Amino acid sequence: MKISELMKDGGRKLGITFSNDELVSFEAYRRLLLEGNKITNLTAITDDEGMVIKHFLDSVAPCLVCGFCDGMNVIDVGSGPGLPGIPLKIHVPSLKLTLLDSIKKKTNFLKSCCHELGLHDVAVVQGRAEEFGRKEGFRGSYDRVVARAVKPLNVLVELCIPFLKIGGFFLALKGPSIDEEIEATLEGLEVIGGRIIEKFHYVLPSEAGERCILVIEKVKETPSSYPRRPGIPEKRPL
Repeated sequence: MKISELMKDGGRKLGITFSNDELVSFEAYRRLLLEGNKITNLTAITDDEGMVIKHFLDSVAPCLVCGFCDGMNVIDVGSGPGLPGIPLKIHVPSLKLTLLDSIKKKTNFLKSCCHELGLHDVAVVQGRAEEFGRKEGFRGSYDRVVARAVKPLNVLVELCIPFLKIGGFFLALKGPSIDEEIEATLEGLEVIGGRIIEKFHYVLPSEAGERCILVIEKVKETPSSYPRRPGIPEKRPL
């Protein structure tokens, strides 16, 4: 089955519709990922169906639970090969997107990829979330933060919530078994200024598994002592 057919069929099952222009961009993005993967380790998933379902459709799933309106300022923390940020930008082109990753080879790929795809209003930034979460122009500047990282939730909230405006939302894309992570995060989440407002479960097409998006609202300013210096959030989670 062609990429466009996989996207349309999978999107229909999730409740998401893609335009022809989007389908062309996703096909181009798939090709760029495969080419880039020969040089830099970007993804272990290289088959067409796996990339469509586990990368592209999973990356746009936040649109099912939380609105992404025209002109919203969004940051993808730990973007890697551009997931979920680039699929979200393809699906909602008017977003102002920042892709943040600490690895230079990956940010070089992201810059080249965004250029090849003709994506506008995208900033690619190399650095640590612990550092940029303190910088003017980044801290308290975003309407949405997305992260598809494998880090535990009690680490992610310290890295991601400082980027949000009050009233903004952090969307953590996680697997289905998240209750223990939530329990370990509640105390630190209150310190950092966040509040869980929704736990959204969905099933990927073709029996690719259940996923969960945890929606966290920033309800008060993050104390100036957070995020702590690089490495500390992981060594001593809140």
